Amino acid sequence: MQLGDRDWALSLCNRLLAEAPENANGYYQRACANAGLGFKEAALADLQRAVELSDTMRQPAWVEEEFEPLRDMPEFTQILGKKEDLPPAE
Repeated sequence: MQLGDRDWALSLCNRLLAEAPENANGYYQRACANAGLGFKEAALADLQRAVELSDTMRQPAWVEEEFEPLRDMPEFTQILGKKEDLPPAE
Protein backbone atom coordinates (compact mmCIF):
# COMPACT_ATOMS: atom_id res chain seq x y z
CA MET A 1 0.00 0.00 0.00
CA GLN A 2 2.84 2.38 0.78
CA LEU A 3 4.04 2.09 -2.80
CA GLY A 4 0.63 3.15 -4.09
CA ASP A 5 -0.03 -0.08 -5.97
CA ARG A 6 -3.31 -1.36 -4.58
CA ASP A 7 -3.50 -4.30 -6.98
CA TRP A 8 -0.10 -5.53 -5.85
CA ALA A 9 -1.04 -4.99 -2.20
CA LEU A 10 -4.23 -6.98 -2.75
CA SER A 11 -2.24 -9.82 -4.29
CA LEU A 12 0.25 -9.85 -1.40
CA CYS A 13 -2.55 -9.85 1.17
CA ASN A 14 -4.28 -12.74 -0.59
CA ARG A 15 -1.07 -14.75 -0.47
CA LEU A 16 -0.48 -13.89 3.18
CA LEU A 17 -4.03 -14.85 4.17
CA ALA A 18 -3.79 -18.14 2.28
CA GLU A 19 -0.85 -19.02 4.56
CA ALA A 20 -2.05 -17.27 7.74
CA PRO A 21 -5.85 -17.06 7.70
CA GLU A 22 -6.00 -15.68 11.26
CA ASN A 23 -3.77 -12.65 10.52
CA ALA A 24 -5.80 -9.58 11.51
CA ASN A 25 -3.33 -7.17 9.90
CA GLY A 26 -3.57 -9.07 6.62
CA TYR A 27 -7.34 -8.57 6.58
CA TYR A 28 -6.93 -4.92 7.56
CA GLN A 29 -4.44 -4.27 4.76
CA ARG A 30 -6.61 -6.14 2.26
CA ALA A 31 -9.57 -4.03 3.38
CA CYS A 32 -7.46 -0.93 2.64
CA ALA A 33 -6.58 -2.22 -0.82
CA ASN A 34 -10.17 -3.18 -1.59
CA ALA A 35 -11.48 0.19 -0.41
CA GLY A 36 -8.91 2.02 -2.52
CA LEU A 37 -9.92 -0.04 -5.56
CA GLY A 38 -13.61 0.74 -5.00
CA PHE A 39 -14.59 -2.73 -3.78
CA LYS A 40 -16.59 -1.46 -0.83
CA GLU A 41 -18.39 -4.68 0.14
CA ALA A 42 -15.15 -6.67 0.05
CA ALA A 43 -13.44 -3.95 2.09
CA LEU A 44 -16.17 -4.03 4.72
CA ALA A 45 -16.05 -7.83 4.92
CA ASP A 46 -12.28 -7.77 5.40
CA LEU A 47 -12.50 -4.98 7.96
CA GLN A 48 -15.14 -6.97 9.85
CA ARG A 49 -12.84 -10.01 9.93
CA ALA A 50 -9.86 -7.90 11.03
CA VAL A 51 -11.85 -6.49 13.95
CA GLU A 52 -13.12 -9.95 14.89
CA LEU A 53 -9.54 -11.19 15.06
CA SER A 54 -8.16 -8.12 16.83
CA ASP A 55 -10.22 -5.42 18.47
CA THR A 56 -7.23 -3.08 18.24
CA MET A 57 -7.97 -2.65 14.52
CA ARG A 58 -10.92 -0.36 15.35
CA GLN A 59 -8.89 2.69 16.33
CA PRO A 60 -6.66 3.05 13.24
CA ALA A 61 -9.58 2.35 10.91
CA TRP A 62 -11.24 5.64 11.86
CA VAL A 63 -8.28 7.64 10.55
CA GLU A 64 -7.22 5.35 7.70
CA GLU A 65 -7.19 7.40 4.50
CA GLU A 66 -8.19 4.42 2.34
CA PHE A 67 -11.44 4.04 4.28
CA GLU A 68 -12.68 7.55 3.48
CA PRO A 69 -15.21 6.21 0.92
CA LEU A 70 -16.63 3.87 3.58
CA ARG A 71 -17.05 6.28 6.49
CA ASP A 72 -20.57 7.39 5.59
CA MET A 73 -21.80 3.83 5.22
CA PRO A 74 -23.83 2.51 8.17
CA GLU A 75 -21.98 -0.81 7.90
CA PHE A 76 -18.70 0.96 8.66
CA THR A 77 -20.02 2.24 11.98
CA GLN A 78 -21.65 -1.12 12.73
CA ILE A 79 -18.26 -2.80 12.37
CA LEU A 80 -16.22 -0.24 14.30
CA GLY A 81 -18.71 1.25 16.72
CA LYS A 82 -18.90 4.99 17.22
CA LYS A 83 -15.59 6.78 17.08
CA GLU A 84 -16.28 8.70 20.29
CA ASP A 85 -16.86 5.42 22.16
CA LEU A 86 -13.37 4.10 21.43
CA PRO A 87 -10.62 4.41 24.02
CA PRO A 88 -7.97 7.00 23.20
CA ALA A 89 -5.08 5.85 21.03
CA GLU A 90 -1.96 4.92 22.94
